[in-house]
Amino acid sequence: MVLIKILIGGCASVVLILTAVAWSLYRKRHIFEFAKNFNSFKFYPILGNYLQLRHTDLYNMMRKAYNELRLPCNLWLGHTYNLVTDDADTIKVILNHPDSLDKASVYCLVKMLFEDCLLVQNADAWRVRRKFFSKSFSQPILNSYVHYFYSNSNVLLDVFRNGYDDLFNVFRRYSFDSFCEIIVGKNYNLQTETSNKLLEEMDVIQKYMGDNFTIGSSFGYIFQLKEFVANGWSVILLLNKIKSFLSNMVDFRETELKKCPVIDSKLSFLDAMLTHSDLFLPSVTCKELNIFVLAATDTTGTALTFTFTLLGMYPEIQEKVYEEVITEIGRNTPIETDHLPKLKFTERVLLESMRILPPVPVVGRYITKDIKVGDKIFPKGANVFIYVLALHHNSKYWPNPEKFDPDRFLPDEIANRSPYCYIPFSGGPRNCIGKTYAMMSMKVAVANVIRNFKISSKYKSIDEMEMTSFITMRTKHDIDCHFSPRT
Repeated sequence: MVLIKILIGGCASVVLILTAVAWSLYRKRHIFEFAKNFNSFKFYPILGNYLQLRHTDLYNMMRKAYNELRLPCNLWLGHTYNLVTDDADTIKVILNHPDSLDKASVYCLVKMLFEDCLLVQNADAWRVRRKFFSKSFSQPILNSYVHYFYSNSNVLLDVFRNGYDDLFNVFRRYSFDSFCEIIVGKNYNLQTETSNKLLEEMDVIQKYMGDNFTIGSSFGYIFQLKEFVANGWSVILLLNKIKSFLSNMVDFRETELKKCPVIDSKLSFLDAMLTHSDLFLPSVTCKELNIFVLAATDTTGTALTFTFTLLGMYPEIQEKVYEEVITEIGRNTPIETDHLPKLKFTERVLLESMRILPPVPVVGRYITKDIKVGDKIFPKGANVFIYVLALHHNSKYWPNPEKFDPDRFLPDEIANRSPYCYIPFSGGPRNCIGKTYAMMSMKVAVANVIRNFKISSKYKSIDEMEMTSFITMRTKHDIDCHFSPRT
């Protein structure tokens, strides 16, 4: 009798699972019809393309699709459909259309770890919060940050004089110290106090997401349960440690703000949240600070690492940057806000570096209603992966795309191509809110370092770097980039 009950229960479970799978496939019939227009790996019910993509991080998953299918192509992560594209006309529509402003389903891992912050909010909630934060990124406020970038870049010089281990961490620590001094009002001195492992702990979280990207995106909540059993406590403990650190930051800033209030027109985004406690509960403030810290340190640090490595690979371009910095600023003059607009070639170098090696290789959007794109209707429920790395190397938009050529960003050159073939900071209304902040921080760092050091690298091409990715791109091994004091 017991055996019969077990068999009946087992059969019922199988029937329920098969019914759920069949219903899921039936509901997506319009997406399957749309997907027939594009190349795809073999689709398996429940698994999608998991068998072909398992054991790949985000970077290598996209490279595999690009190399084996060409673009545009389909990727099925479980029953979640994703169209991968590097077409500027398609990208322009997707990044601007009101029905594709939501972040793609693959951001479920970010939501799981960082919850409902500005980066991953649905479009309606995002609009309200983005408008609120935009005031804190006005040019007058950003101009007041330059002396903090400069003082922290001087510490960066000492780091290079004294030796370092990981170049990515060197620039991330510079970015973190600058960010904290500006936003929190306290310098945590991570550049010199390397015993603080906050950024390394954030790396563990990023690596967790990167290593589990395919399975996590494919199986969602099942993945979360499986991972909790396997790694959950260690990840949760690490997250709680990071949250505690950030919570202390918020408490410190709140105390300082009460001692010395700031006028509304000069409020940083953190000060703005703290002065509007009716809109932002303490937990929400910490969540937003968490993602801003990650964005401000990781993307900027990665971009600077790649920029200096490319300058080491191209000494003639490095020399032009050096000459411009000496001409426009001088060898020992403190760098001020008025200097930055004069560094036109330096800016072009940074822009070209982010074309060659965009810190974030993929941007994803979710379609909430059918959208007409060219002669096709992109169906509700589909996701679009914008493959930024492929877009930035598409010969349709970039002649000789592997060549490092800052003059691609001369005004006449920019005017002759679509603005949507270059999106290191994403594009449209939901672009990166901190892009001007990032460019100013990077300009100061490049100018101050290059007038004090010569950079060299043994790489002959970017292929030698062997890329991988967590959320941002990294190299699998220590990057080859060396700094020698100028005499």
